[in-house]
Amino acid sequence: MVALTNAARKGFGLLDVMVAVAIAGISIVAFVAGVATLGQQPTAAHDAYVVMQSEVASARELARTTGNGATIIVVPGSNSFTAQIFSGRPNGGTFNTTPKATVIEKVAFSSGIAGTQPLAIFFSASGNVAAANWNIGDGNIASQPACTSSIAVSFTGGTKTVNASIGCSDPRLI
Repeated sequence: MVALTNAARKGFGLLDVMVAVAIAGISIVAFVAGVATLGQQPTAAHDAYVVMQSEVASARELARTTGNGATIIVVPGSNSFTAQIFSGRPNGGTFNTTPKATVIEKVAFSSGIAGTQPLAIFFSASGNVAAANWNIGDGNIASQPACTSSIAVSFTGGTKTVNASIGCSDPRLI
């Protein structure tokens, strides 16, 4: 039997290198797959943002087609909110009757104008938008207030928050 000297035993064998490359390859694949799916996982806050984008688009279209404007009333709860679209301006006390309201669960809503109080978002037939703090018991909304800047809104679900805004002359939620 031939004894190997220290000089002959230096370095790694082919099997050692193959195992190391396989472990590194598996680790890289797992990392890349994890990072790729991380960006695709929807959050409740983002889902609420998408629903509100649809509500804003619907109100905007209703305002344009009827020529009478439209209003979205958003009523925040502790961990949910309700959004309801009205043709024209709603009458006081009608929020729970008609039209059908969209309820968003597990997401808190707040705005730069009304904080966590009910918010009325007004859409004119000409495409302008404004918002004001409005409680159901306050009675009718007579006219649309002037918009001086964009309307900032936030959707918070768990630890995730999505911030968005509606421009005065560009009534889209962005």
